[in-house]
Amino acid sequence: MIAAVPLPVSRPPSRPWRARLSGFSPSIAVSGLVLAFIVGLLPQPLARVEQSDFLELAASIPDDSFYYLLPAFHFKSKRFFTFDGYLPTYGFEPGYEVVLSAYAMFFDDFQSFMRGAMTLGLLFHALTGLLIALLVLRVADGRTALVRWLQYAASAGSGFFYLTRGTVLFTSMTCKETILASLLLVVLLLLVTASRASSDRRKACLAALCGFGVAALLLSRILPTTLASCVLISGFALARWRKPWSFIPALLVPLVLWSAYAMLAFGHVVPTSVRVKATAASPWQTGPVAYTWSVLVSHGIDYLYAALVFAFGFHGKMAIPQNDRASVLVDSRLESLWIAIGLTAIVLVIFTGAARLAKARGALEVPAWSCSSRAAPCAAHDGDSIDVCGSRRPHRDAQT
Repeated sequence: MIAAVPLPVSRPPSRPWRARLSGFSPSIAVSGLVLAFIVGLLPQPLARVEQSDFLELAASIPDDSFYYLLPAFHFKSKRFFTFDGYLPTYGFEPGYEVVLSAYAMFFDDFQSFMRGAMTLGLLFHALTGLLIALLVLRVADGRTALVRWLQYAASAGSGFFYLTRGTVLFTSMTCKETILASLLLVVLLLLVTASRASSDRRKACLAALCGFGVAALLLSRILPTTLASCVLISGFALARWRKPWSFIPALLVPLVLWSAYAMLAFGHVVPTSVRVKATAASPWQTGPVAYTWSVLVSHGIDYLYAALVFAFGFHGKMAIPQNDRASVLVDSRLESLWIAIGLTAIVLVIFTGAARLAKARGALEVPAWSCSSRAAPCAAHDGDSIDVCGSRRPHRDAQT
């Protein structure tokens, strides 16, 4: 019998440092940077929420925040939404109020609940900043290493930018619906820009999630801008997943259920605050001005500009309690510049997503002149689709 002789084990040759970076995950790296920034940012506002005097903390938020806090706290004992404990009230956006009412079940007194609601807003703020960084990372598709690294840095910078906006950070601690609407909008954008599903079941799940998310966003922020955003997201989701029988029921069920409850409990579907704002005087005008078509035509541009300035958070002041928001919209001389940069970034993200969707469906056609200088590659593909956008990612129509 011949004994087996063990073969010598040779070590694999060491790879250069560039080859080792081939397994680099941009998502993990960007998420780690943003999370590290959040860990360093949150302790100070959390300490403000937990250690401040309760009356001073309550005076630091707008008075209409209590139209969310008190009905949500009373709901667990009264089983209906009431401000004073006796009469029903509907002066809130239903989506955020439902979340607060469920959250109030874990608190025994109003003081701890208000502090907890402010903490919840800070956590929503941190999660939104992280998801914004991941959303911008979706656009990172540069062909050269330098461009890709710049895109990775821009992704992390977008998260830092959102997290450090003083107005947005302060708004997250006011216990109002804006912070939840922002989170839902970013989640929906992540869903509709997700990688293409390879199975009908996954497409149906994504379509259903988008439908439910659109319904939640509509119930959390009933505004014309929200309605326009929901229409665009719904159209994009239906065009991409082509699963209307999954999307539409998930959209309609929450809306129908709340509408039925609102009609039984309050006698109308639209919140009282929305009805008053649509018909009553505007609080920042000297005289009574209703939101009519003629007012929108004459003052619509000014209102839109003020809304964009406030949304990007560049007034340079914190919103003082009971202070008119419109009076602090003119402090920064760089308002127009930052608004232009922000809107440009949004437009680029939208067009990039649309281009990728069209490319993935083979909707882009290669012009004849584009193949004249590279006839060999075109002949080699032999009718296969060519990446005309210069993406470094492979075409994946064959998988779907």
